[in-house]
Amino acid sequence: MQKRDSAVGKERLTSNASAGFTIVELLVVIVIMGILMGLLLPAVQQVRESARRMTCKNNLRQIAIASHNYAASFGVLPAGMTQQHVGPLVPLLPSLEQANYYQKVSWDGRFVYWWHDPANRPPLNGAPWNPTPVSRPPDLYGYEGKLPVLNCPSGIGVDATSTCLITVTRGVPGVDFTPGLDSDTNLYTGNPGHQVLTRVHYAGIAGDVFFQNGRYRGIFTYNRYVRLTDIKDGTSNTFMFGEVHDGKLDFGGGHVLSSLPCLGIGGLWFTDGLHEGLPDTNPDLFADNNFGSRHQGIIHFALADGSVRALKDPASWNHDRFPILLGMGGTNDGDISPQDW
Repeated sequence: MQKRDSAVGKERLTSNASAGFTIVELLVVIVIMGILMGLLLPAVQQVRESARRMTCKNNLRQIAIASHNYAASFGVLPAGMTQQHVGPLVPLLPSLEQANYYQKVSWDGRFVYWWHDPANRPPLNGAPWNPTPVSRPPDLYGYEGKLPVLNCPSGIGVDATSTCLITVTRGVPGVDFTPGLDSDTNLYTGNPGHQVLTRVHYAGIAGDVFFQNGRYRGIFTYNRYVRLTDIKDGTSNTFMFGEVHDGKLDFGGGHVLSSLPCLGIGGLWFTDGLHEGLPDTNPDLFADNNFGSRHQGIIHFALADGSVRALKDPASWNHDRFPILLGMGGTNDGDISPQDW
């Protein structure tokens, strides 16, 4: 009887042991799962980035369509920068299904620049790295709110920026911008305007202001209202809008702030080159006045015919391809760029 019980016990022990994993088998399964996850995650990230690129392209396409609708209604495209330094995105808001936003924008002509109007931006109380309460009313300032159609999903989040670029001056006062600011200036909002002003990832193309005496001026420049028929180089050969990279500004004293252009930004210049996608560990100061993106190795541009294309390898366009970039930015320079870029 004792021998039989011992045999039964061995049977049960053997049966229980074979029903589960040994430690070695469990480790093998974990390793295999880790390998599969390592293979799967890049594919998932690639799919997500592909979807974000599609959204970004669609945003630019919507902006281009809105520009054509504006031209159909008024005969001309918006100015690249008005007397008050209002850029082209603001008058396009009704065509982007943002009529409610547009209606709260103040155009009071008593103010030299749009950001001087207290209906558009809170009064300044200090440096942008010291947040203070936003004065109310109004419940919403003229340039306050979020506009997803003007934000690239791959770009830095608008809530992650510490200040924003409100205007860029290049060229000659009175000719290229309203007198009162220095030439070659990037102007940022102070506190608490940076807490409310709407950030964007897109801007109009001003082309080039210096090379060959302004030969490569683009669609969106100061007080210039272009008709589509004025684009003698052809609408399929001329950039209209492009993506803008976020920037970092070193104010000293350890205050390095991230920035994006705000809604009121005028046309930006190819004169300043493209952002080449440098990593965050290498701060590219004032990059928010450069066309660029957080997409890997490409920048999206909308052309004047309404199409959207991806410009690849931005670094090469700052060097050997720079003449082609200037030609794509200008409206009447006579340079017809190759279509295989």
